[in-house]
Amino acid sequence: MQMMVFSTVRRWLIGFVSAGAIALTLTGGVVHAQATQSSTVTVWLQVMDSCQQALPGATVSLSGKATGTEQAGPTPGTKPTTVASAHGKCPLQRGNCATIARQTGCVSWAIPIPTSGTATYTISQVAAPNNYAPCTGGSACRNEYASFIVSSSGAVSGTVTNIYPDGKKVTWPSSGFYTATATDPLVFHDFGLGNGSCDGDNDADDHLTGSPSSHCDSDGDKGKG
Repeated sequence: MQMMVFSTVRRWLIGFVSAGAIALTLTGGVVHAQATQSSTVTVWLQVMDSCQQALPGATVSLSGKATGTEQAGPTPGTKPTTVASAHGKCPLQRGNCATIARQTGCVSWAIPIPTSGTATYTISQVAAPNNYAPCTGGSACRNEYASFIVSSSGAVSGTVTNIYPDGKKVTWPSSGFYTATATDPLVFHDFGLGNGSCDGDNDADDHLTGSPSSHCDSDGDKGKG
């Protein structure tokens, strides 16, 4: 009888193993199978312009102790595509890789789940799409990076920090965290380059689209002619 029980469990395990990892326990001489958590969690990131459109053509790089350095991209898509309305409050702080056509602007990684505690990762942009700067706030923006943690439960929480040309930092989202799912990806914003001027001295911060922001000046001489 015991041999029949183990044979039945074995056949059941073969059919079940494709769904995930298996934990075995022995109770009263009978083997019990239980699914455990997946060994990885998928982390999503979306690249947008300075307002609300997802962008194809960006390349980003993930860094962490468990993964080393892994590049992803260029981000997919055929043209800038509106994610959602920012209602005049650019940049749009929340993205969506689940509903947008062609997953425009989106990349993802399978991140190992730590067995205990948390693991920290960062993402930076290696290359921006043509005619964009790899951060936002002006053509001379300084940097943009994401930082997130993965817990032993597989939960992800992260933020994105952008440094404007004048050195001011801003963190998104302005409240809470990104969960880095397909419906709540980490979000980068890239600044479109044009012929506008920040301060009229024809240096790096004078390649603007739209109206200059209050933080577009990279050398402290805005308004001095």
